[in-house]
Amino acid sequence: MTKQPIGSNSISSSNRSGGACDAVLQHQDRSTGPVRLPTVRSNDFIDQFNRLYGKVGLKMTINQVIKVDAEVDASP
Repeated sequence: MTKQPIGSNSISSSNRSGGACDAVLQHQDRSTGPVRLPTVRSNDFIDQFNRLYGKVGLKMTINQVIKVDAEVDASP
């Protein structure tokens, strides 16, 4: 995976309308808050966030409850 410079093609979180959180922000393995992910390339956003902020003990993970619910809704 190649590193992308931050600039015009970078991805960022958005201030969409409220709802269940897409991801959880953790600091040193302690949950610190909910995160709304961008509507596109959310996995890239998480990877980039963890790469940049992991050095200071921050980590973002997909909210597993939301992920499981989405998979159930998508099943035939």
